Amino acid sequence: MIQDSVLLASVFAVLLLAAGFAVLFAALRRSVRPAALATTRNPIRLRPMARLLNEADFQFLARQPGYRPEIARQLRLRRIHIFRSYLGYLAMDFHQLHRKLRILALYSPTDRADLSRLLLEQRLLFATQMFRVRLRLVLFRFGWKPADVSGLVDLVESLRLQVSELSAGLATQTVPATA
Repeated sequence: MIQDSVLLASVFAVLLLAAGFAVLFAALRRSVRPAALATTRNPIRLRPMARLLNEADFQFLARQPGYRPEIARQLRLRRIHIFRSYLGYLAMDFHQLHRKLRILALYSPTDRADLSRLLLEQRLLFATQMFRVRLRLVLFRFGWKPADVSGLVDLVESLRLQVSELSAGLATQTVPATA
């Protein structure tokens, strides 16, 4: 008799726990899907970053009366600091878009093995280009040629386009057709 009541209580507890997990997973699924389909920010705010390290500005400054090398050094350090902030925003955008694309691939009704490979390639490409830009930024501090960020910005823009295309395709597949 006691064993039967313990068994019944155990089964009831397991069923209650399973129902709780089902509700939790359903809520998580609903909350993740709209976030993945949300529109992404416009990358226009990253455009000035290419001009920050323009060597023509430093050449112009050197031709001005009262020029001292300390002025160029200070300007160079300030611009490097601002450039690093832009790099942080660029990395944040990339990782958000990469995450959205992974979520969209997860919800895609078809198997997207090509997308998984592309995501891995883009992540590796972004990491190597980011390393290269940061190295050039260190060298720029000592007067070397400035870092080129066009590859990084193009990669983020390409990822942004892929997210919007895939989310639009997924949205049209999930919205029921009206007669």
